[in-house]
Amino acid sequence: MSSFRRTRLEAILTGALWLIFAIWVISVSYRLGYQTNDYTTTLGLPTWIVWGVLVPWLTAVVMNTILAFVIMADD
Repeated sequence: MSSFRRTRLEAILTGALWLIFAIWVISVSYRLGYQTNDYTTTLGLPTWIVWGVLVPWLTAVVMNTILAFVIMADD
């Protein structure tokens, strides 16, 4: 595979990951933070912060690490 095609694939995967996590953070935070009157806590934090910020952030770190060390190639 040429360097250009490989770089394009990596850019598309990175952009797709960014889009997926942006949609996750915005939709879950909005739904749990603004559309409910149930103010529950998880691990001592508001539930919308755990599921709308903490979990996607940790998942994004894992996914980007896999992308960087497994999928991306050093030319």
